[in-house]
This record gives sequence, structure tokens and C-alpha cells, in this order.
Amino acid sequence: MKWVLDLLARYPWCLRELIRLALGVHNFCYWFVSRASQRLESSQLHPKHRIMRYHEWFVSRLEPGQRVLDLGCGNGALLEDMARKVGAQNAFGIDLDPRNVDIARRRVPGAHLTTGDGTSHKWNEKFHAVVLSNVLEHLEERVCFLSGLHSMSDRILVRVPLLDRDWIVPYKREMGIEHRLDATHQIEYTAEGFEKEVRDGGWSIQEDAVRFGELFVVLAPSRRAGE
Repeated sequence: MKWVLDLLARYPWCLRELIRLALGVHNFCYWFVSRASQRLESSQLHPKHRIMRYHEWFVSRLEPGQRVLDLGCGNGALLEDMARKVGAQNAFGIDLDPRNVDIARRRVPGAHLTTGDGTSHKWNEKFHAVVLSNVLEHLEERVCFLSGLHSMSDRILVRVPLLDRDWIVPYKREMGIEHRLDATHQIEYTAEGFEKEVRDGGWSIQEDAVRFGELFVVLAPSRRAGE
């Protein structure tokens, strides 16, 4: 293999195109495994739910009886575990996809589920916590959205993907290859970029952790927002 690479190194343009091709194959393999692996799971959920165990991070930051809103709740997998802690009657969720909401209703009987846009839906309730699990990165007007959450809760539990989760991510971007985990992502964060956005939205970071290349954060209103 070394002699092949040595030979290709004499033709940088050729080596570059082969690398770009390999990066594209890498993207396809990631996409395929992400979709296909769910078929082998008894839960029919992505194996990341089982391997990362990220539900536990959210659940452990709630108390029984607290009212929690999962914005962009998807099929309700996370909401189901949170509802076990707080009670289904205290669990709220909203998602754009009516199919997801139907699944969530079956998964979490008694929870308050709505089909709609979580960025514009008007809530009459005040929540002990609002959950944004892989949601912020899909939004364009993120600072405006974060500013609007102050009327809903004084505590936001956030999970977002990090741009520097692996060296190959910025390298793909350098090479002009799709580097995002999802083509609908408007952003994938650096820690500094995330901190600036939440600060501009009137929030401060109370707790943070990095797990599996994702940033998990607890937000509270900043003094500036509370003034």
C-alpha cells in the first residue's frame, strides 16, 4: 500500500480526487449504517439511544412532578423516559411531523402532544424545563428563538453536535465534501460559537459536558436577561 501512496503522491490532483471520493464513501457508509442499524434494534430506535444513553442525562436533571416540554420531540423516545420521571400528565411535546406525533402518542399515553412548529407555537403554560435535544442546529434564527424561551422556562436542557467531534469533519469541509451529520443542519457548533449564541439570547451556561462529540448544556437566564 505504501508504494501505491508514494506513486499517487507524484500526482497531487489525482490523490486529492481519490481522497474526496473516499470521503464521499465515508458519508454514505455513515448514512447507511445509521438507517440500517435501526432494523436490528428490538426498539426500532437508532442504536445511539442505547449506546450513548443520553436520555439519562436529561432525566437525571428533572424531578418528579415537574412540567417538561420537549421541543422537537420526534417519535417521543426521550419524552417517554422523561415522562416516567415527571409523570405523563406533566410531559409536553411538539413536533412538525404528524407521523412522529402519532408514534409519540402511542409511546407516551397521557402526555400532552402537539403537531406544529415549536419555534412559533404559543404556550400558556410555564415549564420547569424546556428540552432542546438536537434541535438548535436545525434552526436559522437561533438567537431570536432562544430569546423567546424566557417566557416559557428559566431552565433549558440542550444537546447539540460539535463541529470538532472528529478531525475528519473540518477536513471534509476543507475538501469541499459535505461535513454535516444531517444536511438540514444550519450549523454544527464550536464550544465558543455556542456560548456566544446563548449569551446573545440572554442565557448563561450553568453546566456543560461533552459526550460522543456532542455538547450537553444546562442554561439559565443571564443577569442581563433578568434585568
